[in-house]
Parts: sequence; C-alpha cells; structure tokens
Amino acid sequence: MVLVVSDKIDHIQNLLPILELVKKAKKPLVIFSMDLQDEPASTLVYNNKKGIVSCAAVNIPWAGGVEQDNLKDIAVMTGATIVDNEHMLTLPQVRMEHFGRARFTKVNEFDTSIVGGGGSPEKIEERI
Repeated sequence: MVLVVSDKIDHIQNLLPILELVKKAKKPLVIFSMDLQDEPASTLVYNNKKGIVSCAAVNIPWAGGVEQDNLKDIAVMTGATIVDNEHMLTLPQVRMEHFGRARFTKVNEFDTSIVGGGGSPEKIEERI
C-alpha cells in the first residue's frame, strides 16, 4: 500500500487511523511525504520492528521546488490520491480507496524504487 502526503505529518494521532487500516489489510505500507516529523517517524519504526505494521517512510528531498511534481508522479504511478489541503483530503479522512499500490518497493538510505505501480496506464501517459 502506498500513501502520498503533501502536508506535514507532525502528530502520530493523525496516522493512527491509517495504521489501523493497513493492519486490517495485512499489507505493507510505504508513506511518501514532504515532511514526516520525528514523533510519527519513531512510531512507524516501532510498529515495523515489533511486526505490528510493516512500513517504511520516505521524505521527498527538497530539490529546487519540484517536490510537488515528484509527489504527483508517485501518486499517478501507484494510483494513490495525494493527501493535502489542496485536494481537500486530510490524514484522518483517508480510506482504502486513497491508497496506491505497488508490486514491490525498495527503500534504503539513498534510493527508493517502485516496481509495478497500480496506476492507470491512461493517467500515467497523460502525466508524461
């Protein structure tokens, strides 16, 4: 499951309903964010280490103002809905249909790879 968040994630309370959805779905989660703060990040690490929810988080690097474009690319490629005020979707409002999909993701300190995104081929072509 892929979640794309443009707004700052600064309180774990905003992520708890999402973690419950992911736990019920019994699938791993990757969160792509503009700004994931320490408190929610440490909770994700704890959940991952304890096997409660398999998850990873990627902060989109600041790259000359193209961060929003990068998030839009990820959302289109995976079929996710961007969570932000512009799209009038907040973290507590996220439902299963807002998550994107990927067959495989690999996240390490320097690189992130997404393989087999569940985005619509037509929307991907339109975005290109």
